[in-house]
Order: sequence, then structure tokens, then C-alpha cells
Amino acid sequence: MKAHAGFWAKVASWIVGRAAMDGQDRERLSAADGFAGPVFYVLLGKSLLDAWVLSSALRRAGLRVPELAVGISNLFIRPWRFLVALFARRRESDAERLSRVAKANGAAILFLGAPQTLIRHSEPPTRAALLPLVTMGLPATFVPVALLWSREPQGGRRRFADILFGDVGSPGMLRKLWLYIWYRNRLIAKVAPVVDLARFSAVRGADTHALLADLRYRIQRERRVVTGPPLTPAWRLKELVLRSQAVREAIHGASRDEGRPAPEIHGRAAKMIGEVAANFRLWMIRFLARVMRFIFRRIYRGIDVDRDGLAALRDVARRSRLCLVPSHKSHVDYLVLSYLFFEEGLFPPHIAAGENLSFWPLGAIFRRAGAFFLRRSFRGDRLYAAIFRNYVKALFRAGYPVEFFIEGGRSRTGKLLAPKFGMLSMVVDAWRTSAARESIAVVPISISYERLVESESYLRELSGGEKKREDAWAVVRAGRVLWSRYGRVEVRFARPIDLGGFVEARGLSRGEADGEPWREATAALGHTVVGEINRVTPVTPAAVVAAALLTAGGRGLAETTIRERVQAWIAEALVRGGSPSRAIAEGRDWDLEAVELFVRAKTVRRETVDGTSFVTVDDASRLALDFYKNTILHLFAAEAIVAAAGRDRARALALSRLFRLEFSFRTGRTFDANFDEACARLSALTGVVGETDVAALLAPAVEAYRETFAELCDGAGNSLAARDWAKRVLARIRRDLVTGATKHAESASRALIDNAVAMACELGHLEVAGGGLLRSAGKQTPTELLSPLP
Repeated sequence: MKAHAGFWAKVASWIVGRAAMDGQDRERLSAADGFAGPVFYVLLGKSLLDAWVLSSALRRAGLRVPELAVGISNLFIRPWRFLVALFARRRESDAERLSRVAKANGAAILFLGAPQTLIRHSEPPTRAALLPLVTMGLPATFVPVALLWSREPQGGRRRFADILFGDVGSPGMLRKLWLYIWYRNRLIAKVAPVVDLARFSAVRGADTHALLADLRYRIQRERRVVTGPPLTPAWRLKELVLRSQAVREAIHGASRDEGRPAPEIHGRAAKMIGEVAANFRLWMIRFLARVMRFIFRRIYRGIDVDRDGLAALRDVARRSRLCLVPSHKSHVDYLVLSYLFFEEGLFPPHIAAGENLSFWPLGAIFRRAGAFFLRRSFRGDRLYAAIFRNYVKALFRAGYPVEFFIEGGRSRTGKLLAPKFGMLSMVVDAWRTSAARESIAVVPISISYERLVESESYLRELSGGEKKREDAWAVVRAGRVLWSRYGRVEVRFARPIDLGGFVEARGLSRGEADGEPWREATAALGHTVVGEINRVTPVTPAAVVAAALLTAGGRGLAETTIRERVQAWIAEALVRGGSPSRAIAEGRDWDLEAVELFVRAKTVRRETVDGTSFVTVDDASRLALDFYKNTILHLFAAEAIVAAAGRDRARALALSRLFRLEFSFRTGRTFDANFDEACARLSALTGVVGETDVAALLAPAVEAYRETFAELCDGAGNSLAARDWAKRVLARIRRDLVTGATKHAESASRALIDNAVAMACELGHLEVAGGGLLRSAGKQTPTELLSPLP
């Protein structure tokens, strides 16, 4: 039955505007309205304004509009019915009115509480009105709704203003008026899972206390997803960390080892926690959201969000602490998730950021936006390690979402870096030592860019230039990006990993002592997270255009040929489990858009010869283009190795071990299974993209490693720092590019060479000589393994 809106609902639509509501909330309201019996919408605190807002939203959606709100005069809900009731011989009680609405399969609004202010301290008659309804056994549906006029977290302790005017969660009339004035256009409505009265009564009987408690819990859970946990002041978190047993033991240990008094070490510890800790303020998030909204709309065509993944994350946030683990390709990553969470009505995370970003003035801004800072290395400072580890525990125990980058630093190559286990081990330790039994969900996230803001600086660093330190002047220079366009941003969410279930599947349980099994579980989790990020990373137009150009074997291609090759590359990528970006899925001229982005960035050039348009790439730009190609390299990694090995099983095994720092392979599979699958897929290639093209994806790495080992062999007996070895290899590759001994300019990549030097240390080609120097052992280059590709 559809009820008509009523005069006051129309007035409310004009007065209060619209409440923001996502698709899942609207679906729940529609599903409840389709229920045959009566529907009761349940709000947390008694409020005429809230009743108006909800009635207005239901009217606009064409759903049943409540006929009454228990505890509020019908004058404000159904004025004409109220006037008729004035002349009735006997006025109906709330219970009678509710029963009448229920028998007519109508709708009503119930309130779970009333504002507890200094002036008024009462409870609405909800329970008394419900009791006859519950005993009647009517098939009613209860729809818990959280209306949030403010996103301010509730404080851990009630302040005097809360006592006088009611707290943020259940404000009194004056405070509600203030919230209405300031937050009218930012009202959020969240609909919790409904309660079927028949099913509830079958389990709990006619227990109205339990019913109201369950409804209250569902509403509070929805509120917490948006407003976060009760706010723990920054000073309180610092105090909890300093008082923790592990930090006290570290202070006494440092005092004993250094021969200094404990109070002095305690002062040092207090200074350390001040350098680390965030100072979260929602007003800063709100301010940055406005700034980012302006910047993102100016430089990007849009931020495409995985809606299904976001809905799954929101559902997990209702029952678990969130540990967000995104890929890390840009400094923009720090801002994207916080901005996205704020825009989508989720509580923004606390973010682990490098100490290099704590410079003035951004350091103070980032701290208030939830950033906490860590050193690049904790080695040799047990006190700092204890403080940071316990700060992470304190964040999870307080209920805050936490975000960190499992790669440690930004990837300059487009590929995911090998996982670092430091932060992840702290998350696992926070769950392992928790006495509160809270669950933690690890959420792998992919953030991809059609064009990278830092592309110029990455190119300079990969070409051998030194990384410039972040400072205030760098921020000023970064303002130039506002005059450029960078395509679209894609944010994809993998399935959340329940941390407890993951470690328990490996025979571990909460409370067990730390040891090797926990380190193995942490490593397995890290590789799983990286694999999941790779799995959900979208195939972008920039990636397939770059692959088409770099594997073609020449300086460029005709634009008609580019289209043919990119269509073939996208088909092969999708066959291998790649997920198309929005532009590709929509089927528009995305390849032309990607080429245009590269032309504007001067990464490629358009040339016309005899009326034919060509797209060309010079050697100086191939390294920049290589970044985008590498974002889909994980889809072809196994096949590229097998193709480069000439389908020789032993050689492919050796290559996969040699390149283990370059790629992250799927966990839980044997080498033989990967090899056989790669051979089958190589045999199934269409022809436009052939086996030689797939092998060409690996060619820069093969050349970089071959030149590295050759330089180490020629430099037998020399002792240099790793950085200086890399510089020598880079110079050698550039010479060989001129002579033609090396064919791919993108092999002159500092990232590839650094990984090759690291592998040379593992294989014994370089030996530690002391003083931070590495001595060449003069071993022969594995030429049969790194021979030129066909």
C-alpha cells in the first residue's frame, strides 16, 4: 500500500533538502517497502526534523510514507488526521495508534531514545507502544535508519556542552538547530539491514528490550562506518603508547645499555612519539576534500571507483577494523583514498607516511589529516621500533582504519614492488596480542593513473639522477600540474582478507607467542596482498598503447596499425584475467585518447609521411612509456619468461629465479603448473601479437641484467658502493646503445640495474668488502641464460 505524502512531508522536502544515500541504502528501503506487512522505520533519537527528512525521502522514492511518529504529535505528521482526532470522544494512545497502523499494513516511525540534555532527560514511549504489537505476532519489518547531520566523531567522554545540549549522536533541540544550519547540505542517511519481527520473535520471543537493543546496535554500527569510532585525543593515544609494557621495557633496556637515567630516556621516547603520531581533525579532512575536489576535477577526467568492491568494503567496515593496503605509484595515492572515503561517507583512514613528508608546512597538515610518520629504517633503535609498533596497535584498538603501502616506497617502474613486511608484521602483531577479540580485515587496493603526475621526476631518477628531497619549494613547483591533464584515475578494491581466518588456516591462533611460524604467515599474507592488487589492477588504454608501441620493434607505427595492435593486446590481456578500465569497457575511442595524452606529454610524436599518420617514440621517451607498459606486465610475466627461454623448462626456471625481484607470481602454484599454462597460452596467441612480442616485454630486463653481470665480470677485484656499481652499468648500457650492442633504451633503467645488483649479491657475483663497499668476485656472466632474445 502506498500512502500519500501529506502536507508536512512536502514542506520538509523544501525545508531540509535531500539526504545523501547510496544505492545499497535505496535498495534496502525498496525491499522493505515491498514487504506485505507493516513497516516501521527506526531512528536513534527523537527528532521532528529527522522524521520530516525521512518522510520526505520516502515520498520522493515513491515508498510508503509514515502515518505517525511515536512520541511526536500527529499535528506535525498528519495535520488533518490530528484535527479530526481532536473531536473524537477518546484520544488514542501511542500503542493503539501503532497497532492500528500495523493492522492496516501501513508505516510508522519509531525512536529508540531522546536527547539527554540538562534541560530534558526522558525516553520516548517506544517500548510501551511496541509491546502489544510484538505480542500480536504481526509479520512486521523494522528498518533501522541512521541520519547523520554531522560526521564529527563522538568523543570518548561527555563534555559540558554535550550535557547541556546533547551529544552529536543524539542532539537536543538547540544543538540540532545548529547542526541543521551548518550541515543541512551534507546530511547522510544510512540504512542498516532490516529486522524481520517474525524471525526475531521465533528466537527471542516477545522480548522488546532485546529487539530495541538489536536495532540500536545496527544503527550505531552504520554510524560508526561514517563517523568512525569514539574519538581518542592524540595526547591520550601517546600516553597509552608510553605506558604500554613493551615501551616501558624498551625504556629500561635503553637506560641500562646507555647508562643514562630512565627519566631521560622517557623524555626521548616522548619526543619520538610526538614525531610519529597523527593529530586527526575532521575539519582538516573537510578542508582538504574541497581542495582536492577542485584539483582532481581540473587535472583528471574523473575518478572511476569499483562500486561493488566499495560496497563490500563498507559491509566489512561494519564488523571489522580496516587495514587498507593500496598500490603506491604516486604521492597522489596519499590523498585519493582519504578523499574518496570522505566523499562516499566512510571514515577516512590514518595513513603511514614516510618521514620525508613531515616537512613544514605539509607535515602539520598531513598530521591533522590522519598521517603518522615512520622512519625508513628502524634498525639499531629498539626504542623507536617499540614505540612505533605500539602506536599501530593503539590505532587498531581505538578502532581507526589504518592505511599503509606494502611496497614501502613508490614504484618508479609501473610494476608492483616486492612486498615489505615491516608494517604488515605490526598489523598481524596487533591482532595476535589483542585481548578485545576485534577482527581486522586487510583490503588490497589498486590505484591506477592514465598519466602520472610525477612522470618527469621518475624519468630523471631512472636515468641516473638523484632523488630530490621533498620540501616546501617542491610544493610550490608542483602547482604547475594544474595546467595539465592527466586522464582518469581508477580505484579497484580486492576482496577483503580476514586476518584471523588467514592465520588460523595456517594453524596459528591469537595469543600464541611470536616466532618463525608467524613470520612465515606474514610473508604469505604479503605475497597474497600483492597478488590481489595485481589481480584487480585494471588494463588501461595507456598500458596497451605503450605495449603496442614498445614491442613493435621499430621507432613507431602507423596509427591504423596501432589500433590493430592495441585491440590484440587488450584481447590477450582480458583472456589472462585482466579487468578492463572504464574507458575500455565503454568501448569509446580510448586508444586515440591515450595517444593524445602521450602526445601532449611529449612522450610520443605524430608524424605524417606521404599522407599517412605515424606515432613515433625516440629513445629518450621509451623509458617513460615503459612505466605504463609495466602496469600490465604481471599478466604476461610467466609467458614472457617462457618465451625468452625458448620454451626450455630448465632455462625458464633459472630466469624466473633470477627475475624474482621484478615479478610477483601467483601463490599456491608450482613452477611446472605455471610453465605448462604459459606454453599453452603462447600456443594460443592470435598472430597479431605473437610469441616474439610477448618475449619483447622482457627484453629490457634481460639486457639490463646481462649488462650488469658483464660489468661486474670486467671489474673483477674492484670495490665500490652499490650506487657506484649501478652508475657504471648505466654508463655501459648507454655506450652499447650507441654501438647497437644493446637495442632497448628502456634497459637503461636505474630500477632494473639496482635489482640486478641486488641479485648479483645473492648469487655471489658481489661480495661485502666492508665500509659499505661491494667487491666484484669476477665470476663469468651467465651468457647462456641472458643471451639476446630472438
